[in-house]
Amino acid sequence: GAGGKLLVTTSPAMWQVVAADTAPELSHQYGIRGTTPFRSRFPFEILQAYCSHIQVRFCDTSPTFSGGNDPSKLFSTETPVLSRVGMALYAREIARYLITNPPSEW
Repeated sequence: GAGGKLLVTTSPAMWQVVAADTAPELSHQYGIRGTTPFRSRFPFEILQAYCSHIQVRFCDTSPTFSGGNDPSKLFSTETPVLSRVGMALYAREIARYLITNPPSEW
């Protein structure tokens, strides 16, 4: 009611972009087994469908993470988070979305 706008954003987990053997200790710690990367778009599609249903803007940055030259640089190999490079990419993608889809037009 105060005029705020909500934007849901998402970025992939490391195992959705690179192979588990990129960070073997971390993968073992979190029980990642099977073929990686997990290429299914299903989690992002479900979130996008739900946001659309409740009329909330959704910015899926995950395709950009998969399209780079060395996607392993985008993730920490010690904890399941984005690296500094990955955070910068994530911020750029959100900024790009906001410039292309200004909240004033929502």
